[in-house]
Amino acid sequence: LSNLGHTLYQLGRFAEVASVRQEAVAIYRRLAEADPDRYRPDLAASLGHFSHTLYRLDRFAEELPVEQEAVAIYRQLAEADPDRYRPNLAQLLSNLGNTLKRLRCHAEAAPVEQEAVAIYRQLGRS
Repeated sequence: LSNLGHTLYQLGRFAEVASVRQEAVAIYRRLAEADPDRYRPDLAASLGHFSHTLYRLDRFAEELPVEQEAVAIYRQLAEADPDRYRPNLAQLLSNLGNTLKRLRCHAEAAPVEQEAVAIYRQLGRS
């Protein structure tokens, strides 16, 4: 599904990409329920890809909870393995800030973006 989603994305067929990526999220969600340590990173990545596709389709209200879930998972992953997952967390926080601004939730976007910047600064020092 990942390869198919990527190929369709490159072709600009975003509605089809959304369907494929939504299916991938559903599969990884089931796998993560059965074996969280193994599949939560894949679920977080799939949520991130799906949210980006929704962004490309201007479906910001649908994108918001998907990004929020990805951020929540990456927060947990970054606590356990900061070197590996803080870059992903920063990227998803930045994306979430953009989505909040698209939804005219500027007050909510500011602290999210500040957190992303703080993480990027920490990464730049390490």
